[in-house]
Amino acid sequence: MNSRLASALAILLLATTSARAGEARIFLNGLYSLSSLKYSDSLTFTEFAEQGSLDTEYKAKAGPGIEAGLQYLFTKRLGAAASFTRVTRDATASYAASLPHPLYLNQDRQVSGEVTGLQFQETAVHVDLVVGGRSGSLRFGAFAGPSFFKVEGDLLDRITYDHTYPYDTVRVTGTPSLRADDSPIGFNAGASVDYVLGTHGGLGAQARFSRAKGELAAGQRKVKVDAGGLDLAVGVRIYF
Repeated sequence: MNSRLASALAILLLATTSARAGEARIFLNGLYSLSSLKYSDSLTFTEFAEQGSLDTEYKAKAGPGIEAGLQYLFTKRLGAAASFTRVTRDATASYAASLPHPLYLNQDRQVSGEVTGLQFQETAVHVDLVVGGRSGSLRFGAFAGPSFFKVEGDLLDRITYDHTYPYDTVRVTGTPSLRADDSPIGFNAGASVDYVLGTHGGLGAQARFSRAKGELAAGQRKVKVDAGGLDLAVGVRIYF
């Protein structure tokens, strides 16, 4: 991810040296992702010579993040931007397990529950074409382009449990998780408005929608997930 950001910034900086003089800005934002994410997983395993299963529904909540980027307007209205974002979401998992019986065939024990304290993290590099404008101390911009994501999330592994004779019921003792990831490519689009304070400083607000379809992968397991969503951001601007 860092190499992608470095490459994107290098391309943008190279473009600024070859284009005619324009306006450049650095933007640093705190952001909040308003979109929650839902995804599901189904795990099968063999136990007591039968097949058991663990079906899980995940929900990654809206969460905070950060953004840093560079924009350059080649003309008064047209330019490019590259930025790096990171969003961390708290996630929960609701599971239902079917556990084979050690003594009888086709008499699975059923157990369900909810696990909290999981995480889903997105980092992304956005490379955008920018259309800008100005009115007095205000600067406006609309942008769109590709997004290069890195997504990481916790997936429930096989639950651990205790059971005693006659083994008709079980008591869940643990819900271990494993880390899965993917690097999907998607898109983003949005708009921003800045208020210029003095010669080189300012404040700004921004809205961005991004989306990428990925698969959290860990070993043979692959869980489809939609990364991104709607982000609102505010922060400082440095013009040069």
